[in-house]
Amino acid sequence: CKPQTRFGGIIYLHEISQARDDPKTNFMHPTKLSEPDAPKYVILATVKWNLVKTPVVAELRESQLREFWSKMVERGSQITRFHESTESARLILEMFPKNPLPVE
Repeated sequence: CKPQTRFGGIIYLHEISQARDDPKTNFMHPTKLSEPDAPKYVILATVKWNLVKTPVVAELRESQLREFWSKMVERGSQITRFHESTESARLILEMFPKNPLPVE
């Protein structure tokens, strides 16, 4: 009997100082997941907030990302900020569903 593989999740990190990401050029983009329940196991996290020089621009980029990622959120993904700390990392890990997704 072969043990079943389980998918615990993906943390997709996007640097807040970068322009919006494009799934057409990013072959690892989370919108390319084919399993219907997989988006529930995706955390979309913005990073490097500590390097932001213009908070207004960063807030605008975050707003654009939220709009861009809205289909993933509708399917169960969550968006958060990573604040460069162990506590922030722990809180992100706690966002995942408690039961890993079986993978065939």
